[in-house]
Amino acid sequence: VNVLEGATLSDVLEKLVEKYGSPLKNYLFSDDGELKPHFTIYVNSVGINELSGLKTPLKEGDVIAILPPVSGG
Repeated sequence: VNVLEGATLSDVLEKLVEKYGSPLKNYLFSDDGELKPHFTIYVNSVGINELSGLKTPLKEGDVIAILPPVSGG
């Protein structure tokens, strides 16, 4: 996904939703527009909770991983 320099993780997610539409939006976000809490997102192998959350600034070459919920037993 191409975004402007200075873009945040939120900007990238918005671009992905523009590209893939409402199925992705409904999968990732709750009805109030918040990221569903069971997803884990990493930027360059660092969890966004250790960074600036969805406001994490990105630069060219950053790798974003969106991990769905998993369970086992």
